[in-house]
Amino acid sequence: MKIPLIAEFVSSFIVCTTLLLLDVQTKALETRIDWSKYSIEFDAEIALVTLLFIELAVVFAPTYARASKGATNNPTVYVLRAMLGEMSVGRAVAGALTSVSAHVVAFATLLKLTAAYPSWFKGKAAMVPIFPAGGFKAAAMAEFAVAAANFLFFGVAEKTFSKSLLPALGSGFYVMTAMLERCRYSCGFMNPSVVIASHVIAGDVATREAFEAIGAYVVGGVAACAVVAIAAKILTPEPPSAKRARLTSKVAIRSISRAREKREKEMTRSASKSKKL
Repeated sequence: MKIPLIAEFVSSFIVCTTLLLLDVQTKALETRIDWSKYSIEFDAEIALVTLLFIELAVVFAPTYARASKGATNNPTVYVLRAMLGEMSVGRAVAGALTSVSAHVVAFATLLKLTAAYPSWFKGKAAMVPIFPAGGFKAAAMAEFAVAAANFLFFGVAEKTFSKSLLPALGSGFYVMTAMLERCRYSCGFMNPSVVIASHVIAGDVATREAFEAIGAYVVGGVAACAVVAIAAKILTPEPPSAKRARLTSKVAIRSISRAREKREKEMTRSASKSKKL
């Protein structure tokens, strides 16, 4: 699987910027619609969660996947695909770094725009470095749980449900896990790029606190990838063609080894006869 790096950068930038503006979108919904006409009391939390669900469903949709050339928008997904053998380690590292870079550019761009045109971004919360509320260990465990649960769920859903349902199922499950976590430990970002970018634009990447904050998301995500990759190896049966190829390879190696041993023995005997003569 080869995802063009430019496609990964553009997609990660768009997705990151869109999600960073969820609070602005929520504020716009609240102020631009007269909810009293419909006897509805506006709830900002429900509105934000609904917007998150819709936007993630769009990102998970096949149409967006084709348009973005299969971009993952998340370095953790590259780690998982490398562990599953779906792409080379070098390609996974390049893709992951590209996604992180796009997030940094998205954060920096939005920071400049909100400072220059504050009236365009009503409701935008201050962009500050992200620190997990639960500390390193608790945050790493929370990220591990959220990432592993989502990866495993999507893997099962992919084999169980029709493709048309996958975007809504994937988005819905992620939103559910994020709401259960409710930022008690890590906010369940499941994407270290967001945390890394928040520290980079603040110029806070060299402190111990920054390392621990970023490390919690990296460690949790990578650990989840390892568990999912092991589970996939155990639960996914080996294709017959791959099994035949592996057995054939073993037979060929044994044959070559035997032939080499036989030749070495003959050479030893010949050398012994020569000495006697």
